[in-house]
Amino acid sequence: MSSNVKAIPFDGIFPLPFRVFFLVGLGILGWATNLHVLDSFGVDVITALQMRKSDLISLSPRHPRSSLKASTIYSPVYRFFLAYSVWCFGAWALFIYVVHGNVLLVDAFRHIPAICALFILIALISQLDIFQKRERDVFLL
Repeated sequence: MSSNVKAIPFDGIFPLPFRVFFLVGLGILGWATNLHVLDSFGVDVITALQMRKSDLISLSPRHPRSSLKASTIYSPVYRFFLAYSVWCFGAWALFIYVVHGNVLLVDAFRHIPAICALFILIALISQLDIFQKRERDVFLL
């Protein structure tokens, strides 16, 4: 029997910019998981990464000095990953909805991944207290 189902090309479903966003998201998740696993094996992550506890305390006022743990570092990285993933998934879902797998429309709606990337870039370099600013600052130390 022959089937009339057309195969949608991979570029129509998951174009290159969203593949890059996906890999960046995996990198963020990998970083958080690495910190979490090292902490669960008893490695002092703060000392291993040569982070000064005074910098972490000043950047994280909600944690008193005595309770400073590695979870102070990896929990916000997980939240950062969650926010990043929700934003990219929303943009990808909008793209899929508009394109419907039609490869001819992929170029016509290339502004959707561009706007997604622009907002991610603005959120990362912003001086406002958005998108886990304290953790971005600790990362830059």
